[in-house]
Amino acid sequence: MIVVDTSLSMRAEERYARVAEALGVTLTQLQPTDHVALITFDDGARVAYRGPRGDDPQAVLNELPAQPSGDQTDIGAGLELGLEELERPDAKAAGALVLITDGDLDTKPDSPFAEPTSEGWVDLKARAAALSARDIATYALSVEEETDAGLMTGVFPDTQEIPVTQFADVLSDLRMQLLTFQAKQKLDPDLAAGALTAKFTNTKALGAGKHSATLQFSSTYGLLPAHLTGLAAEVTGSAPVTVEGLPDEVILTPGQTVDLPLTLTVDEWDGSQSDLLITAVADSSWSDVVRTELRTPVELTLTATPLQLVDEPAPAASEDAVAGETPQPTPSRTAVAPAPPDTEQAELDPLPLIIGGAVLVLLGLAALFYFSRAKLEGSLTVLRDGQLVQEMLLTGRSVSLTPPQPGMGPSGAVSAMAGKREQVLIKAAVDGGKPAKAKLADGESVRVGEYELVYTGTRSRVLAKIS
Repeated sequence: MIVVDTSLSMRAEERYARVAEALGVTLTQLQPTDHVALITFDDGARVAYRGPRGDDPQAVLNELPAQPSGDQTDIGAGLELGLEELERPDAKAAGALVLITDGDLDTKPDSPFAEPTSEGWVDLKARAAALSARDIATYALSVEEETDAGLMTGVFPDTQEIPVTQFADVLSDLRMQLLTFQAKQKLDPDLAAGALTAKFTNTKALGAGKHSATLQFSSTYGLLPAHLTGLAAEVTGSAPVTVEGLPDEVILTPGQTVDLPLTLTVDEWDGSQSDLLITAVADSSWSDVVRTELRTPVELTLTATPLQLVDEPAPAASEDAVAGETPQPTPSRTAVAPAPPDTEQAELDPLPLIIGGAVLVLLGLAALFYFSRAKLEGSLTVLRDGQLVQEMLLTGRSVSLTPPQPGMGPSGAVSAMAGKREQVLIKAAVDGGKPAKAKLADGESVRVGEYELVYTGTRSRVLAKIS
């Protein structure tokens, strides 16, 4: 929901034109099925457009007045219509309400919002409070140095006030702002309540001998995926223990529990108290996005329950049983030492060495070029009349674009752009027609015939998954 000031003062310094330009970028970044409401206000308020964004963002933008012409600035009237949109029975649980103005509160004498203390504002605040359980991001954007856009904070206390120097950037990136807001609302409680644990499930104490054991890893996070690396066994005390079967890493999806079969060999010792503890470094594939986009620290730790070792021989599994119940340990990666040189060195011809060295240098440069090339990230979505036709995960350096069925979409290729992270180059055509070529950043799209190709970067995909 975007509430735009259309009073006469918005003509000054091309304010209205700058707002319209930024709104055009916003509408382009939205999906065709996203609901949009454009509301204008001056001496009153009215809905200029209500409905899905559709395939033509410019057509939606054209519903705004060509020029502002109102005599007053009734901010409360605009917010009231915005609230009505949020209160619709079919409104989504998540959304955004954006107020854009360049002026101070100025209304007709009989307006219920004539003064900041008027009863109309009290009613707006109560209605907004009734929506507090929903994920609604609110922004008050000023198009002039001093405005009454801040009155919105009296209705929605968590409103972000955006100064004139930032309004265009925020408005142009509104979809990402909304995704970020929704993701933070959902992820913060998950980070606070979630935990990663490790424990041995089929035994509480072990004596000397060879044993089969099950190590259980669990995640109670509802949204955040986790991975554990650097798994190691530590012993407190003097008991000599060998652990076989620990993997290089463990990946846990939200709410997942993983059981790992291990072989534990406990040698005889002096009987002093000893415990076996499994340690690991915990992190998430989402960490970078969460830290940079949500400005939220991700500090995952593994809480492990130690296994007590007692100086009492316990029934040990036979060699065959142990081998049958547990996987064989992964052979360690040991570097192969070069063979010792012969004591008598043969006399070498320098020319092959020079040529060979040059070849190695060229091969090294070629390898450096190959591995330093940009790589694809994110996904490409193909839409027709707002309906999903195809979605592709983008990996590697180039991906072929092939219709799911003959004649059911464009053909071509998607390539990574050197030095441009989360930007792609698309070349595509429909049924052998004139090919389209476009460079797309995160959230941008290009039209190829009757199809719309939308590129979504990794950060948007992660934020969308959280939201």
